[in-house]
Amino acid sequence: MTREMPGAEFIHENRRYILSGQLTNGKYYRSVGSTQNFPAAKCRIRRHNRGLVFVS
Repeated sequence: MTREMPGAEFIHENRRYILSGQLTNGKYYRSVGSTQNFPAAKCRIRRHNRGLVFVS
């Protein structure tokens, strides 16, 4: 399993989130501005970190 870096964009239940970190050896994703953790198995990485990310 490759480690996703913060700033990657992922999709969970048809909603877009920006990755701020991973928990439990990458089994859960944490997103910017949310206290909820998302199971990585149910998420799809849409875009890997390509530099500076603006969140609105």
